[in-house]
Amino acid sequence: MSASEERAVPCPSCNQVSNARVYTSIDASEEPALKDELLRGKLFVFTCPKCGHAARLVDPLFSYHDGAKDLVIQLDTLGKFDAAKAVASFGAKLPKTARVVRDGNSLIEKVKVFDAGLDDRIVEAFKLVARSTQPDARAARILFEAVEGTGEASRLRFTLLSKEGRISALAAPRPMYDNLELKLAKDKRLVTPEPFTVVDEAFAGLLLAG
Repeated sequence: MSASEERAVPCPSCNQVSNARVYTSIDASEEPALKDELLRGKLFVFTCPKCGHAARLVDPLFSYHDGAKDLVIQLDTLGKFDAAKAVASFGAKLPKTARVVRDGNSLIEKVKVFDAGLDDRIVEAFKLVARSTQPDARAARILFEAVEGTGEASRLRFTLLSKEGRISALAAPRPMYDNLELKLAKDKRLVTPEPFTVVDEAFAGLLLAG
């Protein structure tokens, strides 16, 4: 189930302290409305009742659960998450897929990846391929957004965030993703991550290196 608590939060603009509800976990299967708020970037927004300033307010150990997908995504912005303790706490109820992410954007991206029925290992490997072939992607942060269309005509859409703050888009045919998955599977490189592994481009680099 979802969990939240009231916290005294100082406004970063006017310094007024007010109470705000901070979610420490949500269960997407039980409360899809909260999942929708997360994906729309609303769940982690605090608005000061005095001056109206809006700021991000994220619990550094926020946990996302989706029982229907047997999935948990653990946010760990401060590097304090204890994976071994979490595994022991879950016991036999440990979800089949358990990941750790380092920031809010990565959390939302992971949710989108699994909602699209994709393998996050392949998505991260695909980003590395894109960096080597697409000039705009070489120095940008790449975030998966969605699968658009159906069948062979479908494509994967990504957002590129440059270091200068520019936002652009990247799209690739779905068969490119499928072919990469087949190649990695054929080469026996699709290792199963340990529970609460950070599956990112660094992880994918190890897969591609064999």
